[in-house]
Amino acid sequence: MEEGLETRVGAVQVVADEGRLERRRGRIIYVESIPEAGPDLSPQGFQGFFIKAEVGEEGLRVWRDHAGPIPLLYTRVGDALAIAQSRHSLPGAARHLEPGHLLEVSGEGVHERPWYSPGQAGYGDPVEALAQALSDASSLIPPRPAISFSGGLDSSLLALMALRRGLRPLCVVVGVEGSPDMERAGEAAGILGVELLRVGVDEERVKRLLEPLSRYLPSRSAMDLSLAVIFHLSALEAGRRFLVVGQGADELFGGYMKYVRALARGGLVEAGRVMWEDVRCLHLGLERDELAVSLAHASLITPYLHRRVYELGLTLPPGLKLRDVGGEVVRKYVLRLAAERLGLPRELAWRQKKAAQYGSRVERLVERVLNR
Repeated sequence: MEEGLETRVGAVQVVADEGRLERRRGRIIYVESIPEAGPDLSPQGFQGFFIKAEVGEEGLRVWRDHAGPIPLLYTRVGDALAIAQSRHSLPGAARHLEPGHLLEVSGEGVHERPWYSPGQAGYGDPVEALAQALSDASSLIPPRPAISFSGGLDSSLLALMALRRGLRPLCVVVGVEGSPDMERAGEAAGILGVELLRVGVDEERVKRLLEPLSRYLPSRSAMDLSLAVIFHLSALEAGRRFLVVGQGADELFGGYMKYVRALARGGLVEAGRVMWEDVRCLHLGLERDELAVSLAHASLITPYLHRRVYELGLTLPPGLKLRDVGGEVVRKYVLRLAAERLGLPRELAWRQKKAAQYGSRVERLVERVLNR
């Protein structure tokens, strides 16, 4: 809750954006959500992303959605408890309110407990169920979005869904000139018929960006800084209010090479365990991404974390995500089938590529700057 209106209810002080506050029967309600929802937002039924705070004479209750793209942190300040959307608004060591959790502050103390537990999503044909869930998730994409675009499966599918809804997306690829991502993005944009903005980077530009990004990021590894540079420049150069990204697709559907290594090490059980651990910690990377985008005066949109897609991703067995085809393990197998069913051309649906920080060659530049 950012600086703005300040008021007191009982022993609770609220500082928030006045436009998002509602007063009802002695209560103050604050809601921030994607897509926009009012104070009547029901945490149990909402499929998008939100934080909701409700203050009454008995104290304060704060909810965070199932996945956590909208950050929310809290810390103690003496005898008080401070809550904010940025750790830089808080003194000392702030901690996240875990996604799917409720924070209760009352005369009995401060308690954090889960309000959401991902149940088993029902499905018949898994490919059709995922295709339908992705279609539902496309409702999170706003008009005239920028899309962080590398020409791979995840970003190409997002661009296709935006095109099909007539949203006039601008796809943005960031990378070193001649890098694999620059080339693949050009090919994919041509196949899909989308507008593409190429943002070239060099060592000098990366060096200028690392100082302000390092000041805000909670983690400053080469990987974190590389992804922050890519998302920040995508939002900055596009100049649009929203940046749509493919975060969550790899963790939910088995996109990383480490899952293939886990499969070789301990079979599907081990691969599934590693995927679940990554999903559980997703909100930590999302804080990095949201900060990088907000510093460019834009907002982050993550359709693959729509609740229906999220729950289906957790329900589908690892064997549908990692599939041996002709002696090679194909990652995100079920997602590729669903993308084809939604109309993504086969050459894009089955394209294998490296993670953005590698394919763009931005991480090489970051490491070079850090080493110097």
